[in-house]
Amino acid sequence: MNSFRSNNNGQSQIISGLIQKRKELGLTQRDLAERANLHQTAIARLEKEGAIPRLDTLEKVAHALELQLTLVNRE
Repeated sequence: MNSFRSNNNGQSQIISGLIQKRKELGLTQRDLAERANLHQTAIARLEKEGAIPRLDTLEKVAHALELQLTLVNRE
């Protein structure tokens, strides 16, 4: 089983963090899509609860929001 799918809470935290950062920057989904070189529909799907984004999409969005995806050890 895909560990990313099985950890819904972690996935929700990532998506929530991206949405929060987008809003803090005052960006619309369309603005973020342009920055990330994606379609607005890709951003809408990413932000939709239950969606499982591709890693390359997460990386593009994070970069556009001046964030970095990082793995850390669990406490």
